[in-house]
Amino acid sequence: MRKLLFILIFIPLCSFSQDDRTKHMIAGNVISLGVGAITYELTDKPFLSLAVGFSSGVLVGVLKEVVWDRAMQKGTYNKTDMMDTAWGSTIGTLMVTVYIDINRKKRETIKDF
Repeated sequence: MRKLLFILIFIPLCSFSQDDRTKHMIAGNVISLGVGAITYELTDKPFLSLAVGFSSGVLVGVLKEVVWDRAMQKGTYNKTDMMDTAWGSTIGTLMVTVYIDINRKKRETIKDF
């Protein structure tokens, strides 16, 4: 399962012909996956880690578009970019559920011994 997660995260990063949509999806994915996994390790609460991970990915995408692109005029404001980041965050959140399941199974196995 870890190999599958590795492939899902890092293979798109190796592509040199990424369009803007792909970059936003990967950013949302990595942010929500990282924050969700760290939150789960710190609190051991699955729902909280999923909510915090997803929310952080979406929030970063919205803030990037509203603050960086619109207010500071450093890029082009686009609502589609926000949606792509949110979609990536959704995928990252699903990947956190896999991470949580793997950790629960490991803990149950350790308790059985």
